[in-house]
Amino acid sequence: MSLSISLTVNGLARRIELDDPRVTLLDLLRERLELTGTKKGCDRGQCGACTVLIDGRRMNSCLALALSQDGADILTIEGLAEGDALHPVQAAFIAHDGFQCGFCTPGQIMSAVGPDPGVPGRGRSRAGARRHERQSLSLRRLCRDHRSGAGRPGQACHGRAGAGGMKMFDYIRPATIAEAVAAAATPGTAYLAGGTNLLDLMKGGVARPERIVDITPAARPRPDRTPARWRRADRRAGAQCRSGP
Repeated sequence: MSLSISLTVNGLARRIELDDPRVTLLDLLRERLELTGTKKGCDRGQCGACTVLIDGRRMNSCLALALSQDGADILTIEGLAEGDALHPVQAAFIAHDGFQCGFCTPGQIMSAVGPDPGVPGRGRSRAGARRHERQSLSLRRLCRDHRSGAGRPGQACHGRAGAGGMKMFDYIRPATIAEAVAAAATPGTAYLAGGTNLLDLMKGGVARPERIVDITPAARPRPDRTPARWRRADRRAGAQCRSGP
């Protein structure tokens, strides 16, 4: 199976052919596009080292299927500066020596830059910093457990590209809402609607769907980037839905 996607990555239009539906956005960025500033840490959405901005919103790229991002605008740490002019958050990290070992720094910076609708105002930066402190501790525990052999089989601290423990599945990208609804009639089908929980469950072997029906275009919060066939004022889907503007 070969599927193509079109992305805008750091301002450049890219068209990419994929022959495995399990490829995550993280592995696509690192292995295919050689944008290695986005780091692979826990590979389960816990550490935040792989944070990128997708259509302006931060997301753990290890839990985002590459195929789901067709038409998306991706910003990685490599695209944050403008020439030799660093982004203010990058400059602040240097000025205040805001590093630990440095491995997680790209994810920390992208998380600080990306908006978090759930934490308004000045509290956002503090909440984000506390979150990444917890994530850094989590990553250190994962690395320690991996070195001692206490981690899950096959789970490495800085894992390699691949399926991430996910079994092979058929990937369906419905053209209409009617097709998406009809797909549920087939046993073993799961919907992917812009969130990340399903991939985490699949990597842990908890969820093992035979088919994934990707309705992420209907879940994206950017109406201007949502195909016209999905747009309905009275219909919303997915983990990225908003109740406000």
